[in-house]
Amino acid sequence: MESDTVWFGLLAKSALNGLTEYNEKSETLLQSAKRESFRKIEEEVSRIAKELSLNEDEEYGEWSVKMQEHEGTYDILFTNFFRYSFLILAYAILEDHLYRLCIALYDAKRVEEPLKLPKYNIVKSYRSYIDKAASSVGEELWAKIEDLQFIRNCIAHNSGDVSRSKHKIELFRIAQMNVGIHISHKSHREGLTRLYLRDNMIIIEPKYCKSIALNMRDLIETICKATNLPTSIDFENGSIIFR
Repeated sequence: MESDTVWFGLLAKSALNGLTEYNEKSETLLQSAKRESFRKIEEEVSRIAKELSLNEDEEYGEWSVKMQEHEGTYDILFTNFFRYSFLILAYAILEDHLYRLCIALYDAKRVEEPLKLPKYNIVKSYRSYIDKAASSVGEELWAKIEDLQFIRNCIAHNSGDVSRSKHKIELFRIAQMNVGIHISHKSHREGLTRLYLRDNMIIIEPKYCKSIALNMRDLIETICKATNLPTSIDFENGSIIFR
């Protein structure tokens, strides 16, 4: 086997663990930036009130204007921009790793014929190829990836507007599954603000981004184990042991 095949499972696991960490760190940094922005507003309004001798109502008016801008930035734009872009990134990483996995399965002689690069239905085509070597992989893992594809396509092609998507039925189904995906006019809740303030917009909770990164890792790892591709490494008596 080529070295890329031997190391595929380990490198994929590392990359997907990194994706999970990136998501968690980014969410933390976003909240930290939000708190810092709020602190600066409090300080600035207090300073202006003292310099201009504002009364209580005037000070509140100054604070209210700045808070509207603050909430628009952090609760609407930055939050939705990050989670939308994260899912697009996650899907791109998934496609790449499924492609590399197909190549590794052929190199390891788990599949007889080489992969023909698909022009459409890419993940579905990769799955069909992988199923020849790992048909025992549970449907549930693949179903979560299919759901991600519906969400990703709506974000990439329709800016998250479900009313413009050809997969409305699937997206409303996902929104009812309590996985952290909502559609604004159906399940808008306090603390979840939609992008563009329109109905039919996808709203993403942090837990969905976290879970999909873990699902991707579980899928790749499960396939690797089912096809005897190493996913870990040990050192014994000066030798490298792939497991």
